[in-house]
Amino acid sequence: MLIDDKNQFLTQREIPALNILKTKLADDGFHIYEPEKIHEGIKINFDSTESQTLISKIWASEVQVYLESKELSNWFSEKFDKSIRLVRAIQGERKKTIASKNIELDLAFEDGYPVHLINIRSFAELKGRIHDNLFIEQFRASIIYDGNKQYSEDLEEEFLVDGVHFRKVKACVRCMMINLPPESEHFSKEPLKTLSSYRNFGNSVHFGIYAFQV
Repeated sequence: MLIDDKNQFLTQREIPALNILKTKLADDGFHIYEPEKIHEGIKINFDSTESQTLISKIWASEVQVYLESKELSNWFSEKFDKSIRLVRAIQGERKKTIASKNIELDLAFEDGYPVHLINIRSFAELKGRIHDNLFIEQFRASIIYDGNKQYSEDLEEEFLVDGVHFRKVKACVRCMMINLPPESEHFSKEPLKTLSSYRNFGNSVHFGIYAFQV
């Protein structure tokens, strides 16, 4: 996760150009680089020897994290001309209790829930309403699944995806971030404008669901 000099988390809301960066998986980590500049990027290893900790903020939630090396942080700071530090999650440090489901969930840096699912049929229905390019990556789902029919996720409380059992927590309330197309740093008006015309529930626009593995 990236944080600013006040230890507040940073996303594409604050730095839309983050959306331009690409990743490439390696055996022991992954590379982050700008398009066509893979040899000028950085590599983040899955295992880290860094042990310095600090308290970071995700919205109003405070969480203890490991601070990654200055070399990695400086790469982001120089790239975006802003004081940025890279931090790593501490396993088991952040939890969320869902009283209605009588369960405690382990979280890393997610907004609030561990799994975000999009029904491919709901996406296809939405795309048919928009006379413009729309990419499912704009919804940043953890899992894209076939719900058999559009918006079946509104009614289902439990379901299987490739034999894995999930339980629904709540609908996903959408924000402006879905208006940022892949590999772009410029926001458009869609698909939030169209979704607002028919997926508005109590002044909140719903599309997709949050869930956890049972």
